[in-house]
Amino acid sequence: MDISNRVIGFIGLGAMGSRMAKRLIAAGFKVVVFDRTRAKKKLLAAQGAAMAPNPRTLAMESDVIISCLSNDDAVRSVYEGDEGVFAAATPGSIVIEMSTISPETSRELARDGEAHGVECSMSRFPEALRWRRAAHSRSWVAAAKRPSRTARRFSASWPSSISIWDPAAAARR
Repeated sequence: MDISNRVIGFIGLGAMGSRMAKRLIAAGFKVVVFDRTRAKKKLLAAQGAAMAPNPRTLAMESDVIISCLSNDDAVRSVYEGDEGVFAAATPGSIVIEMSTISPETSRELARDGEAHGVECSMSRFPEALRWRRAAHSRSWVAAAKRPSRTARRFSASWPSSISIWDPAAAARR
C-alpha cells in the first residue's frame, strides 16, 4: 500500500498545526485543510492544499485526519454533530489527534471513533519543547490498542520522527 497516495485532512492551522501541514505538503502528500479562520486556510491553499468548508467535508475527502486544536471544546466541536468528522469519516479512516486535551476527552474521542469504525490515536509533543521546535521534533503517539498496519505505515512516512507507544506491548515487557 502506497501511503503517499493517501489524502490527509488537517484541522487546526494555528502556530503548530500550520507548520505540520506545510511539512506534509512539502513532503508531497495530498492535504485538505480546515480552520475556522478562512485566511489560515488560504495560506495553505497557496502552497498546494485543498480547502474544506467544514470538518465533515474534510472527513469525506480524507483517509487520515489530523487535528491540532487548542482545547477539549474545540476538539469536540470538530468531531461531534452533523457537521463533524465522525458524521462522515469512512470506516477504516485514521484519526491522529494532536490537540491539547484532557485524558478524559482523549478516551471519549477514541470510544466515539471506534463506534464509527475510525481508528483514533492520541499524540503528544513533549511539553518541554516550544511550539517553534514542535514541528521538527519527535512526537509520541499513544494508541488505545495496537495501531493498524496502515497507521504504522503512515507514521513511518511522517516527515518528522514519530514513536508509537503501544500500551499492550508495554505491558508485556
